[in-house]
Amino acid sequence: MTLGAVGWGWFGLDLTRELTAGGVLPAGAAELLERRDRARAERDWPAADRLRTALADLGVSVVDGPDGTTWTAR
Repeated sequence: MTLGAVGWGWFGLDLTRELTAGGVLPAGAAELLERRDRARAERDWPAADRLRTALADLGVSVVDGPDGTTWTAR
């Protein structure tokens, strides 16, 4: 059961974490999420799509919306 995702970026720190009943993101998923955010900021859509697929392979679902990107781990 996924309760949600929370991220903070104060003082240049990346404290992204997932609040799930099962614990934390799979190994490597946080880095892939960061890389995908950078790719989207640079409008590198093919790279962002490849990273979305890699995240899906790890069990992380990514949804882009008008208020930004959200994700959940399955």
